[in-house]
Formats: sequence, structure tokens, C-alpha cells
Amino acid sequence: MATDADHTDPAAAAEAAATKHHKEEALVDQQQQPRHTEDRQQQHIEYAMHMRRLFSPPGMLHPDGSINQEFFRPKKVVTITDKRWGDPEREALYSGLAELGVGRWREMGQRMLQGWDDHSIRIKAAKLLGCQNLSWYHGRRFSRAEAEAELERNKQLGAVTGCWKHGMLVDDDAGTLRHICRPAAAAAAAAAAAAGAAAGAAGVAAARAY
Repeated sequence: MATDADHTDPAAAAEAAATKHHKEEALVDQQQQPRHTEDRQQQHIEYAMHMRRLFSPPGMLHPDGSINQEFFRPKKVVTITDKRWGDPEREALYSGLAELGVGRWREMGQRMLQGWDDHSIRIKAAKLLGCQNLSWYHGRRFSRAEAEAELERNKQLGAVTGCWKHGMLVDDDAGTLRHICRPAAAAAAAAAAAAGAAAGAAGVAAARAY
């Protein structure tokens, strides 16, 4: 008498065996997948450490190739002071103009306005006198009253000529101020020099008489 096993389809049996084999392989792959992933991650880490050793500056890495975070900490703390121009600085500039005169910006910075550079002091002096071109006043000394009077005079001149800009006289393309201010500045400088010479002569005469 024939049994069911005698009538088994060889093709179906082969297909069932192949399916079972594929399932077993898939199960093995699933079991090995985490290990493969870990291996790839470790390879990436080792490659990154290798590249760091090649291109990193000394002290940036630990001996094992990991990053030394202390390397990125500031070596020196710099305190930035908010430097502003105020009344004390303005008074110091008045003193500098009276004692040293226009043009001696570096000496003013060293003696009276520590921390301010030549360029900044010159700009502040231009504002104080109301004139951009300070070469017209080079070497001239101003008392506080004289500086304030010069500022007012320059304001009036700027209103008449249309050359008052940003709080000071600024010459135009036609050189309007150059023709007006240069002779005036020369006359003022000559008068100051003459006054100084007269005072010196008077002092010498007084000394001789004594």
C-alpha cells in the first residue's frame, strides 16, 4: 500500500529545503549584524584618531589619540575695558592744548591721556576746536577760553560758508576755507610768536635791571 511519502513532489521538497536554508542564513546574518556594525564603528574611530595624529598640533591629543579638551581652554584671560570719552578726558585735552599745543598728540597721550592713541586725540582736538584741518593751528597753544572762542568762531564761519559738517569746519572742493583760514592762522601764529618774543625780551630786560 502506497504512503504519502511515496507521493512527495521532489520539486516541492527542494523548494522547501531552499527556503529553510535561506531562513537559517538570514538568522545568522541578523545575529552577526551588530558585530559587523560595531566593527565598522571601531574602524571609523581608529581612522579618525590616525588622521588627528597626522594633522593635529602638539598638545591637542592624548597619547591614545583622543582630544585633549584642556588644549582649547584660554591660556590667558584678557579683560577688555570699555573706553569712553568723557569730561575728565576733555579736561585733559584742554590742558594738553594749553601746555603742549596743537600737534603734540603722542606726548599728550603719554602724559595726560594714557590709553588714547595719536589719531583719536587728534580727532577729539578737531572737535574741540571745530576744525578738521588742524595743520592751520600747528604748534599753537590754546587756553580753555581761547579754545572755546575758536570753536564759536569756526561755527559762525561754517554757517556763512556752508562748510560746517559733523561739528567742525570741513573745506569744500573749491578750497573756500583754505583761502580764509590759512592767512588768519598765519597771522595768529605770528602774533603768538611776537607776544612770546616780547615777553622773553621783557624778562631779559628785567633780569638785567635787577
